[in-house]
Amino acid sequence: MPDSASSTRLRHRAELGIFLAARAVVRVLPLAAARPLGAAVGDVLWILGVRRRTVARNLALVFPDLSAARRRRMARRCFRHFGAMTFDTIALSRLDAVELCRRLTLVGWENLAAAEAHGRGLLVLSAHLGNWEVAARPLGLYRGPFHVVVRPFNNPLVYRFMERERERFGEHQIAKRGAAKALFRVLREGGKAGVVMDQRVRPGQGIVLPFLGHPALVTPLPASVALRTGTPAVTIVAWPRPGGRYLVEVGEPIVAPDPGGRDEESVAALTARYLGALEGDIRRHPEQWLWMHRRWRMD
Repeated sequence: MPDSASSTRLRHRAELGIFLAARAVVRVLPLAAARPLGAAVGDVLWILGVRRRTVARNLALVFPDLSAARRRRMARRCFRHFGAMTFDTIALSRLDAVELCRRLTLVGWENLAAAEAHGRGLLVLSAHLGNWEVAARPLGLYRGPFHVVVRPFNNPLVYRFMERERERFGEHQIAKRGAAKALFRVLREGGKAGVVMDQRVRPGQGIVLPFLGHPALVTPLPASVALRTGTPAVTIVAWPRPGGRYLVEVGEPIVAPDPGGRDEESVAALTARYLGALEGDIRRHPEQWLWMHRRWRMD
């Protein structure tokens, strides 16, 4: 019988094969068909009840004043959105950089320039909202290199494939574990780095702050590094638009105090400002946020 390591390698190769096969099928679809088909897959997942209870609990927590019927409609739109976004992202991957950029409308780009003018690097904050993969593309292409903190996949073969895919657009991955040192170096050298900071972290790695009105474990890493480097931050979201296009919106700069304090209170205060900016975007289009995540777990 094969040993455990051999079995794991075989499983990883099989998973990569399935991933590439599914990707190839979606990539041959007409671009106009990707979103509708993905939305239909989202409907199927909704009907099957995948993560539906988690979504319902989260929406009831954040929107207690909405009727159950309205929350249910919002939940179903959420499933449709993420199905559509996933298929659209795969379909768009067959485009070159020039053709992709033709499909993007950039809004608030002056905020990016204002933050860069400080000359202390740039911290870009995003959430699992809209299409965060597309949101990173113009940053890598127009302002690259752009470094992104990511959690490595359980399958290293798929992870390396995605790493090469992102590098096509000027993006470079920073593994989430031990990211502080690399993030500090990039920003200290005047570089640009992105952090998706809306997901729960482990108790030993996070601090507790209100998020969408309720206590949540959040990462202090972006604020901690920004206070040490004086780096300003902006938020970014890619909102889907008809015809396979996106509106990529950059928020106003959030400037770290100069000289910034490094105590826990200062880190918490700046983190709260970051979260507030992200919350504003989520509340504008809540059906486009990842409610499937058990965000408010405290263990």
